Amino acid sequence: MAAIARLYFSQEMDSARGLVTMEEMPPDQRLETMSAMLVESRAWEGEAAIREWARADETVAEAVGELDRRILRVVHDAFAELGFSEREARIRSGVLVYAGIGFVYGRSALPVPSVEEIHDVLALLLRRDD
Repeated sequence: MAAIARLYFSQEMDSARGLVTMEEMPPDQRLETMSAMLVESRAWEGEAAIREWARADETVAEAVGELDRRILRVVHDAFAELGFSEREARIRSGVLVYAGIGFVYGRSALPVPSVEEIHDVLALLLRRDD
């Protein structure tokens, strides 16, 4: 079972998730793509089950944590490449990543935002307070 979890959250699966391809995209396109993924239909039940399993299995928890940190880094780097300060990039990337994790857990009980609404959230995060 631990091997299944490691595979699910491994770098080999990054290709299937598109993380490798996303890292090569321009930062604005990377954020658009990752944001749209928040509302796409995918195996949310499987991810929720593995995250729940991680609460009781340290090996699985480590694998989940590694993937979460990698996703956070990809999102953070996009904001940094767009010229946001370290603090601004950290806050903005945290909002998107925590929203994604929240979708995993709240999806069955809460309304799922549309792709347009997610784009509006991203536009808000890309806005500068100049």
